[in-house]
Amino acid sequence: MVGRPLSAPLPEAPGPTKRINECFPSLEAAEQWRAAALAAREAGLPLPEAEPYRALSSGRAVDHLLNIAGNTNEGRNN
Repeated sequence: MVGRPLSAPLPEAPGPTKRINECFPSLEAAEQWRAAALAAREAGLPLPEAEPYRALSSGRAVDHLLNIAGNTNEGRNN
């Protein structure tokens, strides 16, 4: 999708009104990052970096990043 970047706002942390607002080239990338960010927050992990999601070109890469966000051991110190 070419055009205006899409944003994916997310509360900075549970409770406060301050929000993080990342921009993505597609709705799919924005939704994938937001899902990974919410999963990370629920697991008590830091939010994922947005840049890899901006660069994604395949669904397999998205699945890999979501797996990393959902598994504290995968992709760390390897």
